[in-house]
Amino acid sequence: MLAALGACVVAALPRKAQRPLVPVIPLIGAGFLVLVLHLTTLVVGVRVGAWVAVALALGLLGVAVLRRTPVLALWRPMLPVAGVLAALGAAGALLGWLPSLLAGNHRVIQPDPSHDAFWYVSTSRWLLDHTIFAMPSLGSSPSAGTDAVLFGPAVEAARNSTRLGQELVLGALSTVTGIDLVDGFSAWIGLWVVLTASAAWFLASSLTLRSSARWIVTAVVATLSVLTSQVLAQNADSLLGTAFVLLTIGLVIRALGSVRVITTRVWLAAAALGVTLGTYTEYLPFLGLVLAFVVLLRAPGHWIRVLRTAVLVVLLSLLVAPVLWLRAVRATLFVGTVAGNGGGTTSPGAAALILAGPFDVFLMPAWRWGLVLVAIGLLLIAVGGLAALVDRRTRGMAVGVVLGMMLVGFFVLRVAPYLAGRAVDMITPLVIVTAAVGLAYLARRRGTAVRRLALGAAAGAVAVNLFVSIYLVVRFDASDRVVTPEFAQARQWVDERGGESGEDVTAAVGAFWDQLWLSYALSDDPDVAWPSLRGDLGYRADSSLLSFWEGELDPWVLVGPGAYRAGAAPVEESGGFALMSTDQELAVAVPVQGTAGGWETEQAGDRTMRGDSGARVAVLSSGVSEVVLRFGGLAPNTVVTVRDDGGAFLTSAISDGSILELRVPAAGGSELLTVTTLGDDRFSLAGVALR
Repeated sequence: MLAALGACVVAALPRKAQRPLVPVIPLIGAGFLVLVLHLTTLVVGVRVGAWVAVALALGLLGVAVLRRTPVLALWRPMLPVAGVLAALGAAGALLGWLPSLLAGNHRVIQPDPSHDAFWYVSTSRWLLDHTIFAMPSLGSSPSAGTDAVLFGPAVEAARNSTRLGQELVLGALSTVTGIDLVDGFSAWIGLWVVLTASAAWFLASSLTLRSSARWIVTAVVATLSVLTSQVLAQNADSLLGTAFVLLTIGLVIRALGSVRVITTRVWLAAAALGVTLGTYTEYLPFLGLVLAFVVLLRAPGHWIRVLRTAVLVVLLSLLVAPVLWLRAVRATLFVGTVAGNGGGTTSPGAAALILAGPFDVFLMPAWRWGLVLVAIGLLLIAVGGLAALVDRRTRGMAVGVVLGMMLVGFFVLRVAPYLAGRAVDMITPLVIVTAAVGLAYLARRRGTAVRRLALGAAAGAVAVNLFVSIYLVVRFDASDRVVTPEFAQARQWVDERGGESGEDVTAAVGAFWDQLWLSYALSDDPDVAWPSLRGDLGYRADSSLLSFWEGELDPWVLVGPGAYRAGAAPVEESGGFALMSTDQELAVAVPVQGTAGGWETEQAGDRTMRGDSGARVAVLSSGVSEVVLRFGGLAPNTVVTVRDDGGAFLTSAISDGSILELRVPAAGGSELLTVTTLGDDRFSLAGVALR
């Protein structure tokens, strides 16, 4: 689809401008979607805007037909290049797709502790039917007129004007292909790696490198482990943003060579700049430094023309992407405020780990040769960077990247480790590209021996990146979580029995992963009650919200991972979910985050919930007067006390090191209990039983 849209756009351009763009046609298609949809979503959602974009693309194709443009003849020399680029990019993307392939599941997978996939899928789902500035209405409990709880990220996006370019593309892909977001997300973010490889080739081409040098740069970028780590961490925005950054630099370099005032190259550079800022605004300081020095260090005899072109690119970018620029400015102010809160590290070891990023495997004590490989890598990067500074064509980019690296060092010392780590992820592709083009310059200028050294360095870089990428995949495979078909089955149960908006169902789910993706499955059932629904990680747009419930006992209880049930057989059951009727004897216990003590889910296995002293448990019961709560993970002689929501004492017992059972009254309905341990020992919720 992206290739088809991009082909329509490129076919409508002047003939001389078409051939160099053939290898990046899919990326141009993605940029076209961002440009069109950021304007259509001012009035309609992506579900409509995507078809407007398709219609516009067909209109551009019609222009090409009316002009009788010999597209095939113009493009034929570059089609083999585009095919090889797709294959190289797919090889790199395969590493990110590997967890899904091993799991045999195409749906969203979490091979990394990050939950970013939910953020992007949730926001994209909201934009399907709403305008870009619309904000969901979320309450603290089910009530008429509120939106579904999964739209917390959309509230954050609207409130902080975060970038939405990638989410718009996801929504368009889902709309036109008919593939649900949860089914296509993992495959699509792998596709962003493919687009990054083609963008790297285009940048190398814009720098007028030789064909062999272009392929060296492309191979190194396509297999970058930092891209694999971002696929595993579901950093969809920065992945697509990296592709757009490389494309933008290449287009700006070409535009600066224009003699006339406004040309197709200038328009393309302007559009790409707006798209990049709208897709990953955080790239602004690094991209700004590179572009500034690309302009300033251009041939001195043409400064006036070059500066004029640069100003035109910015002004035209504001014209074609006004909303993207507006959000980028607001988002930059927000990110700057967050970064200004401090939290940098003063420890050399911690700083080294942040700077190493996904290469931290080489800094582990068990790796005897790790530091040697790091030293060799840094030496090659330094040599390549210095060579890029010497070459007039790459000097501007190299200076900008060097200053960007200095900025990253400042971030490591002054901002929170997560933000500093993301800065490392952003600058790494630019550093590698700069080093690669510098080595290519040496190979061209210094003869056979240096050429062989450069090729060996490139081959070594590819090998090391492949090794690290595979290591990253293997390191996380034990904790992989996948959105299985059971989530859709649970939605079907709620649709059949839960009332018009799910008002007859309570979802008792303790594990955070399952809370997130069940809330996505129940996006059309906003009135489902959730005794436990975490908001502390930002996914509810309010960190103080820990449930979505008024204490009622609904006719149906949907029990999921992290919660326990006892009593009559479930009406429906599949995988980790069971639908229980409250017309029968029933007891359900579900962990609830507390202000004094919280719960966390074990990364692997049966979603065991481990709690701190002060954590809470919601007990739902019917037809019984007493239930038994079971706790594990306790040291011998640990005193465990249970109190009701008002703080009144209910029961207490001393652990003997095995499973501890505590009886608590259950008059039917719901109770919110607080569990404390003497000495603040941690414990796990091990089950519930009837008495």
